[in-house]
Amino acid sequence: MPGDSSSRRTSALALLLYTTFIVYQSLAHGGAWRCTGAVLEWGARVSRSDMLANIVAYVPLGLLLVLATTSRSGALPRLMVTMLGGIAAVALLSVSMELVQSCQASRVSSVYDLMANVTGGLVGVSGGLVFRWASAGTGLVASHHGAASDRRLRLLTVAVVGAWVASQTVPWVFAVDLGTLRSNLSFLRHWSDGPPLDPWRVLRHAGAWVAVACACRLAAPDRWVAGAGLALTVGVSVVLQVLMDARSPLSLEELGGMVVAAMLVLPPLARAGGESLRRRWAAGLLLGAMVTVAAYELRPEPGAATQAFSWWPQVGLGGLRGALDYALLFGWFGLAAVVAAHWAHAGGHRHARRAWPVAAVLLTLVLEVMQTRIPGRGPDLSAPLFTVLAVLAGTALLGDARDREN
Repeated sequence: MPGDSSSRRTSALALLLYTTFIVYQSLAHGGAWRCTGAVLEWGARVSRSDMLANIVAYVPLGLLLVLATTSRSGALPRLMVTMLGGIAAVALLSVSMELVQSCQASRVSSVYDLMANVTGGLVGVSGGLVFRWASAGTGLVASHHGAASDRRLRLLTVAVVGAWVASQTVPWVFAVDLGTLRSNLSFLRHWSDGPPLDPWRVLRHAGAWVAVACACRLAAPDRWVAGAGLALTVGVSVVLQVLMDARSPLSLEELGGMVVAAMLVLPPLARAGGESLRRRWAAGLLLGAMVTVAAYELRPEPGAATQAFSWWPQVGLGGLRGALDYALLFGWFGLAAVVAAHWAHAGGHRHARRAWPVAAVLLTLVLEVMQTRIPGRGPDLSAPLFTVLAVLAGTALLGDARDREN
């Protein structure tokens, strides 16, 4: 199956790039080399944000290992061997990093990091196997979207929606109590006393919710299901943010962005649409995602412009929680670009499948270079890297178009 072989090669490339990045992030800025530190130390206190970031960082490794080493027609025994081998490979990489970190003055070799990494690898391997099982042998899905769409594309389209909600609710810790509710909604009581709305944040959320609405429309069989799915997504996102037992990102800017997105999307969503509108919804998905990352990248911060661009990724060196938020944003962007491109390709745009993801990667690079002139921003290669990795992973998950048409 040519498409399957192409998918595995793409997965292998993504796996190589991401493994290199993990090694770099694990060892960069480690200080002086002196092998006097404890190996796999049991610390007295574990940072919840660090534990979470260490889990999430190794999820893509497990996922990419499965995609690079299995086919969609793999038998169950072979998949089980892959699962055990994948977990062992992730554990070996993590142990190697912890051993090397014991020789760095600014690093700590922690057994908790090892446990978190292996947990993340297990989640990734399991997710990859579930995706293989869910998408295997589906053939063509009959729907108003046409015969070129299949279950893999629908699953990834739904994942675009879920990934945005997940990025808005990090660190995924919730509490159902009156104090949490009042704290997370306090901005509504003091809105008149606070600073004016930040237009960059409003634009960021507006673009994201336009993209989410377009994804709902592409994945749903009709406009009523799409509308219900969008309403459910908005409700879940808001409720989860209100219940977050952490700094909630819910704000007037996000609510304003939702209103702007509703004004743009609901009128066309309410009208009946056929096959001819699929390319427009796909373009809307890509455009909304582009607006989101552009608003994030171009927003000034306190400080002076750096005037310099780093060709080495700097994400993660200033804090793992911020790195997780950053990776989720640009990972979501890369996945959205791939999904939008495949829907447009299925709708007759023959060049979209390759051109749109490339455009998304180039956009992140251009925006990072532009940050050299924006106060308070530190431009580096992190955003293009995460976008490239998400594009490669999304392409591998969907497979080659020829595979879907066979």
